[in-house]
Amino acid sequence: MPADARSLLRAAAAQKRAAPSSSAGAGASTSSSGGATAIPDRFASYHRKTGALRCLACDLTIKHESLWASHAASKSHRAKAEEIKRAEVEEAEKKQRRAEEEEAAQRQREAQAASSSSAAAGKRKGEQFSSEDGGQGDQVAKKRAKINEEQVDPEWERFQREVMSQASESDAQPDRGLYLAGATIEVAPKLRQVPGRAPLEDGEEEIEEEAEKEEETEEEKRARLDREEREEIMARFEEEQRIQDEANERVNALKARLERMKAARGAKKAKTKPT
Repeated sequence: MPADARSLLRAAAAQKRAAPSSSAGAGASTSSSGGATAIPDRFASYHRKTGALRCLACDLTIKHESLWASHAASKSHRAKAEEIKRAEVEEAEKKQRRAEEEEAAQRQREAQAASSSSAAAGKRKGEQFSSEDGGQGDQVAKKRAKINEEQVDPEWERFQREVMSQASESDAQPDRGLYLAGATIEVAPKLRQVPGRAPLEDGEEEIEEEAEKEEETEEEKRARLDREEREEIMARFEEEQRIQDEANERVNALKARLERMKAARGAKKAKTKPT
């Protein structure tokens, strides 16, 4: 480097150190050699007091402004500058996503709050309507119960209960005819006394009975069985007839009582009917 150039650089440096900084906020200074302005680069920074040029990306002090162009074109500076820019872009994207997420969460909270308030309002309104409807329903039910109570005749209800109880008793009562049909009649044997003949002793009675059994023919046996069967049928028929007569008597009594009750109710209505 020529001597005059070195002398110019030394003079410029001395002038910078002696003269106060022309712009303290921006950290820029003018050069006495060419009167150049501050370097318009975001990574170029000037010291407030000394005015020394410094690269923020590389964290490196540049000796002179004329060397900034070569430093900015270097591979290391460009790599660090790109890394810083990429980091700034990623940070900006993160901030944007975070802001969008917060905004979406806020909208969701507002929507939930609005839905909850509307649901609560609807529930209160429904409870109010249900309470009003319930009160009206209770009044209608009470009126119907009162009307039904006025229309019900206690004597008629008692008569219906008696009829139902008697009908259930009749259903529960077994058929005595069927019971008698399956019954077996057993009669103790009794010896006939022949006129003009002395009564027999116990041993003689047994002998006589066995003799009579031996003497009974097949025809006599059939006749005896037929006679016993007819007697059993007649007894069963008489029992069934008796049961039927009792049932008819109960039915007739109930019919007569029903007619009396109808007549009494008609007379009662005629008396209460307004003239």
